[in-house]
Amino acid sequence: MTRRQMSYHIDSIHELPAAILERNPQLLELAGEAPKKNKYNAKKIEVDGILFDSKKEAARYHELLMLERAGKIQNLRRQVWYELQEGFIGISGKLVRPIRYVADADYWENGRHIVEDTKSPATRKIKSYQLKKKMFEKRYPEIEFREA
Repeated sequence: MTRRQMSYHIDSIHELPAAILERNPQLLELAGEAPKKNKYNAKKIEVDGILFDSKKEAARYHELLMLERAGKIQNLRRQVWYELQEGFIGISGKLVRPIRYVADADYWENGRHIVEDTKSPATRKIKSYQLKKKMFEKRYPEIEFREA
């Protein structure tokens, strides 16, 4: 018994049935529409309607929520931006954008302001992360920087 060949005439990859795209994710890649893969294999995850960069970050955020509910920490916030260097007009006249650090979590514990970043051992070695961490610690010495 031979398998029946099916042919499609489509103008867009999105006209294919969803089942075909699910079984053949390389089709999206060939069409240049595949989502960019994280080089450290972290997978974004949505929990309670919140999108996290990794399962580890989501788990840590829920731990922090429990600590806040228990009264151990206060004012828990996610994805708080800190300016590390102001933007400026360069010698060529072009705008140089500011350098910013985005904290995974920001909260208060025993009267201390804490900023926390959830990183795997591999991502802690990234040079740009190490540089931003040093810049943060220099610019904001009153805020304790923690890695989870």
